[in-house]
Formats: sequence, C-alpha cells, structure tokens
Amino acid sequence: MSDPSAVLDDLRDESDALDRLVAPLDPGRWA
Repeated sequence: MSDPSAVLDDLRDESDALDRLVAPLDPGRWA
C-alpha cells in the first residue's frame, strides 16, 4: 500500500475534478 497521505491527496484531486464537472449542473454546491 502506498503512503496514506498520498492516497488522500489523490482522492481529494479526484473529488475536486468531479466537483468542477458537476458544478454547472448543481450550482447550489458552491453556495
């Protein structure tokens, strides 16, 4: 298993990318 902090960083990057993709569909998330 890789470094847990690195895994968390990867997950956070994925989450940020998903947020940018869905933001136009769900503007309430950016309130």
